[in-house]
Amino acid sequence: MQEKFDEPAKKLLAPKFNALVDALQAVAAAASLGAAAPDGLDGSTVQDLLNALKKFADAHLADESNPHNVKAAQTGAYTREETDQAINNKVVAIGSGDMAQAVYDPGHLGVDACVQKYTHTKSGSVHNFAGSGVNGIAKITAAFNSGDTVQLNGVPVTATCGGDMVDGDTLVMGQWVAFAADAEAGQINFKGGGGLGNTKLAQATASENDVVASETFFAGNKEMKTGSLVDRGTVTTALSIKAGNTANIRIPTGAYRKKASSGYPEVTLTRSQILTAYSIKVRVDISAHLGTHGSTPYANATAKIYIDGTSKGSVSAESQNMNGADATKSTTVTVS
Repeated sequence: MQEKFDEPAKKLLAPKFNALVDALQAVAAAASLGAAAPDGLDGSTVQDLLNALKKFADAHLADESNPHNVKAAQTGAYTREETDQAINNKVVAIGSGDMAQAVYDPGHLGVDACVQKYTHTKSGSVHNFAGSGVNGIAKITAAFNSGDTVQLNGVPVTATCGGDMVDGDTLVMGQWVAFAADAEAGQINFKGGGGLGNTKLAQATASENDVVASETFFAGNKEMKTGSLVDRGTVTTALSIKAGNTANIRIPTGAYRKKASSGYPEVTLTRSQILTAYSIKVRVDISAHLGTHGSTPYANATAKIYIDGTSKGSVSAESQNMNGADATKSTTVTVS
């Protein structure tokens, strides 16, 4: 009876049970088991949820943006600013401060913080400075002549030295020059200036005899010179007079710039100088007539005056009584 009862179970249930055991012992046995998905994960089986959990974990590990918002103070670490400062302090402390950017380039100017070497070339009348950086130096390879122009990396610019346009005293062949290059403003400013160079001084033609004594000046070159022209007083005596239709009055060489009481510099002439220069000849022709008016005697005389042969007038006088009284008459003539 028992055998009859067990026989169906062995034939029907045993294979199913064994198959279930084999399935549960398989590697992926749990993959198909149902499961309720928690918040934030998607899936209806254990395998689905395992896959979703792995994906979440991988994404979290790949996130470097500090998703938990952990602060340096929480871990006892330096902040970025504290780290930079600590490094700078250490570099300076060990004697390498000259190599720290915070020391040699605190403004982060890059090449503009240092002097850069440029190359100078000349083609025709054009001088070109090739290089980069605001602060430059270059060795001049050719002389700068009047009319020459300047370029910065092939672009024409205005070239100055101090307050003057650049010239041959600034760009001297074989010498080094320093400058500030501003391509944006279209200019290159050579360092130096503040005085006249030989090129411009050569255009000045004054000599010592042209400048008042004791006054200094520059002309022709950079050597200081002292004037020798006598600075005359307010009144000067003439040296001589050359007579003629007009008088040429000779005065001493010098600068006449001091005013007399008249408001002008004055030159004086002595009587002797005038008389020596002009030998004035005066001639007077006198004619007299004696006669009577009825029974009254009279005398009449006329004097004609000539200066250097030219008549300048006459004067007449008459006496009618003839009683011994003098008859006088006067006139004035002008010498011209």
